[in-house]
Amino acid sequence: MWYGHMYGLPGSGMPPFAIVAGFLVRYAVRATVAPPGPPAPRPPEEVLRGRFARGEIDQTEFDARLAALRTSQQRPSGDR
Repeated sequence: MWYGHMYGLPGSGMPPFAIVAGFLVRYAVRATVAPPGPPAPRPPEEVLRGRFARGEIDQTEFDARLAALRTSQQRPSGDR
């Protein structure tokens, strides 16, 4: 049957066009946007503070590990 400018049911020409146009726009956007990289690593002291805050380590262990971190950060990188 002929309905205006398209064959088939009335209005059946727009949905397929919209679907195809949507896929084309989606592909174009994905092709131009760079994928996110890996998250930046957290500093060791921040990780240690998080473990202490969650109760994974006690105050004594926190202080000992923090002192060890600060000592290792003060040494030149070639002395490890």
